[in-house]
Amino acid sequence: MIMLRLAAALAAAVSAALLVTVLLRDIGLNPLNVWTIVLGLLASGLLAVPGTRGHLLAPWIILVLAMVPALIGGLGILYLPSLVMITLVAALRVGSGSAGAVTH
Repeated sequence: MIMLRLAAALAAAVSAALLVTVLLRDIGLNPLNVWTIVLGLLASGLLAVPGTRGHLLAPWIILVLAMVPALIGGLGILYLPSLVMITLVAALRVGSGSAGAVTH
């Protein structure tokens, strides 16, 4: 589904932007920065793999876990569009009766 691909691309872009910001501003890769970047990339990877698109709860939880420490600096809010898209896709699947179906 296009919306899941877009959510994956946005999560990856946010993670890449955070990595570039950390490196360019010479903040350093502390554990919270690494946590946020790695979890964001992991969630985007899970969303990009066609076989795992039927299970949207794991990437959603991973993005929430990535977002929480980044909210301290205000950048975690950038993961919100991906979370909204995943939630919308899940709601549409439940509404159409294909909650467990995997679509490519």
